[in-house]
Amino acid sequence: VVMVCGYFPQRKQVAIEVVRLRDDDVKPLNVRRAGFPMDERKRRVVKPLRVTETAIMFELPDMGGLGIYAFAIRINGKIACASMVNHPEIWWALGDVVASKAPFGAWRLEHPMCHRNGELRIFGRCLKLGKRTPTVCLRSHDGKMIYLRPSMADEWSLVVRIPKSIAHGRYEIWMHNGYGGRNGWSGPLPLAIVPREREPQTVIDVTKFGANGDDVADDTDALKAALDEAKRRGGAIVVLPRGRLFITEAIEIPPHVTLRGAGRELTAICIPDVDEPPSAWFIGAHHFAIEDLTIYCSNHQHVIASDMSGDAKRSGYARIERIRIRADAYRGHLKPRQIDLRFRASLRLSTGGGDTIRLGGPCIRIVDCDVYGSGRSLYLRRVVGGVVSNNVLYNGR
Repeated sequence: VVMVCGYFPQRKQVAIEVVRLRDDDVKPLNVRRAGFPMDERKRRVVKPLRVTETAIMFELPDMGGLGIYAFAIRINGKIACASMVNHPEIWWALGDVVASKAPFGAWRLEHPMCHRNGELRIFGRCLKLGKRTPTVCLRSHDGKMIYLRPSMADEWSLVVRIPKSIAHGRYEIWMHNGYGGRNGWSGPLPLAIVPREREPQTVIDVTKFGANGDDVADDTDALKAALDEAKRRGGAIVVLPRGRLFITEAIEIPPHVTLRGAGRELTAICIPDVDEPPSAWFIGAHHFAIEDLTIYCSNHQHVIASDMSGDAKRSGYARIERIRIRADAYRGHLKPRQIDLRFRASLRLSTGGGDTIRLGGPCIRIVDCDVYGSGRSLYLRRVVGGVVSNNVLYNGR
């Protein structure tokens, strides 16, 4: 049953004409559809089930099974409205880039942007019908068309991978759910393919600064010295060795620096229990990453934290991948008074407790992590263009 809402002051002599769109070839993209696709030879006239001043209801006839149906409502012989059922419609899209300034002169920042080989997520309705595979078309400003098949699709969303060889510039996103032939294409949505920011290639080995990962010596100074050197170079990958590194102070990760272990089964950072922990054990403002390691700590406020302002110039672009966190403020043989003091201290935080991962701003990425903390496992604020995927999150005492 189809219900059409509107204003119908004249409700006499109402007839509905219906036609099923032919499922012929979808290519090439039909940018300019010639009028409303009502095939006079195959149309069927149905009577309305109910007509009111604000709505008309009718039953959609079976004219060949699942597909896209076009209909026109005639009142007193004149078309009052026309539309389609099961026709795909793109509402919005999310790329893997959020910029602080427009890449092109008249570009609006709320429109999606992507890198080459990046993921583009499209949201709407009727994006997939039945068992047919949808098709996405990227149409460049000069009319060149690139057809893509989604890696994931359902009725409300789909994901496509942007080709590595695509040219940078402006595009339009069109999509087809497999029904309706050349008249089955959705309307367009703007897209920009932009260059990637240059990622640091310099590798700094923390063992060159005195860290050895033997779980005996304090590695705080060595790790800080390596991070300072990375900051001096304008960004780098600070590599941690296999073993258990021991730190006793908060670690600040400069912008454009990646803290990388040998794998979360191989590299661990261990933090001893303290009565008054810092605001966060690992702090980074923006454009930083922590990956491939495990963090063990007892008493904590936040474990990993970033700037929370949401300003694209000084927050965001943090990447947390393939890490394990075990943070338990009540671990060990604490006395009842110690437990009470730590619980009261956690309540004084604005969040009502510490956050294991606390990030803000655009382009946050948290993937393949195993997180346990005494407060909230994850807190995000003013995130645009974020990806949180394939994680295990726990919290408790």
